[in-house]
Order: sequence, then C-alpha cells, then structure tokens
Amino acid sequence: MIPYGNTKTVFTEFISRTLAPAESPVESLGQDHSNCRRTFFTFWNSRQQAYQDFSDWCFLAGADGTGYGGYISRHNPMPYPDIVGISGAVSSPLSGKPFMYCTKIDPVQGWGVPGKQPISMLNPGQVAGPLGGTQIAAFYYAKMTLHFETLPWDVYNDDEMIGAGCVFNGQPDEASLLRNMIREFTPNPMTITLQGAANPMKIVNTGNPPSSAGDVPNSCDSMGDGPSARALFINPPKIIPRFNVRLTHVNLNENMVQTQFINRAMGAKQNPGSH
Repeated sequence: MIPYGNTKTVFTEFISRTLAPAESPVESLGQDHSNCRRTFFTFWNSRQQAYQDFSDWCFLAGADGTGYGGYISRHNPMPYPDIVGISGAVSSPLSGKPFMYCTKIDPVQGWGVPGKQPISMLNPGQVAGPLGGTQIAAFYYAKMTLHFETLPWDVYNDDEMIGAGCVFNGQPDEASLLRNMIREFTPNPMTITLQGAANPMKIVNTGNPPSSAGDVPNSCDSMGDGPSARALFINPPKIIPRFNVRLTHVNLNENMVQTQFINRAMGAKQNPGSH
C-alpha cells in the first residue's frame, strides 16, 4: 500500500491482472460533465481516516472564543490526477490542474475475516451484555469505491490562495470569491418600446402646454412663448442588454457565516410581537 499525500491513509488500487475489463479506474468524459470511478483497498480499522482524507471539508482556523478573527481553511477532496486541464494558447489558472475530484465514496465493503470476529465496541459508560456490548463485524481490509466528477466551482488549497494574492492578514481570504464559488449568469435584456410616427411621443414645454390634442409643432421654445411641444419619432424599440449574476458559496459550515440570514429565535411563541 502507498500513502496518500501527506495524510495518514495508505491504500492500493484494485487492479485486475487478467485480460478482463479493469474494475479501476473507469473513466467517462463528456462535453459538460465528466466522471471517473476508482476502487481502493485500505485497512478496515482506519477506514474512517480514509473518509476524512479523501473528502472535502473545512474548518474555522485561528478564531477567538467567539468565532471571530479567524479564516476558513479547506481540505480539498482527492483529485483524479490522470486527466488535467489542457494548456492552450490562452493562459488559464486551471491549466495542468486536475478537474475531477472525489465527491462520493460508495460502496465500502469489508474483506478478509480476522481470527476473532465479531468484535465488541462499547460506548462510554455502556455495560457489556451477553454478546459483549454493541457488535460490529471486523475485517482486515476495506474495499471502497471513490467517485470523481467535474465540479461547477474552482478548487484551490490554502497555499494556492495565498500564492494568488487572495489574502487577508496573511491568511486565505474566502471573500475573494476565487474558490468554492458557483457563478451563474442569466441573460435578462430589457426592451423599451417607443411609439412611432403614427402616434408619436411628445416632448412638452412646461412653460406653454399644447393648445389642443393635435398640436404637434416641429420645435419647442424653452421660454414658453412659442410652440409648446415637438414629436419624438424613435423606432425600432431600444434593447438594453443586461444579465443577472447569482453567486453560491458552497461547502461552508453554519458557524462560518457571520451574517445571520434567518433568526431562529424569532416567532410568536418565543418572542411575542415579532414577525
């Protein structure tokens, strides 16, 4: 078995030594989504550490007792190293970086029955019963299948954030919106329909309003002593191009969001008179 990076998990990939189709890895690439499946063996009694090492999680580092003053440190999911971003004529920060990451571990199966099985796992304060407490099967190895896929956000570790200049007080700045941010752009143009020559819009001089409904002079006197209005012929309609942007910050713990959008203490029962 080989260690994974600087983590505590060691594993070996399940490789078929026959001419039969390989079980691992299995790749599937598409225009808008790609995925891959890999099967690993690791030790059964350290499988929980493997879950932690292969998955995506974050924590609030350097904060005081109130939860303020820290920064978000991220442990990125395990990447699939064999398929990386293509380096083209235009430089891209993702060139040469993996673009598939582990998003699910399923299933996990035990392999190899040890000499004493099952084993007893007692919770603190629990008294062993006739079967020795809570029973769980024990194995030598855990065979686990990791699912990798492309993500709709960019993945950067803490050092890459600092190297890109996205820092605050010398630490990674999540407010830079560089990592774990889904950006969705929706076209939303506005059309302004203006009347044409058949029924034109009128610019009215405030000093001398039109004498009649049909009074449409060709000029307008700002002094108020001349013709009172002029027609404005504009056609076709004007289109104002614009779009909506929605940003979704993913994989954040609730205690990392310093702004409270929903006050759970509010309500008639807990606080009469509140909305």
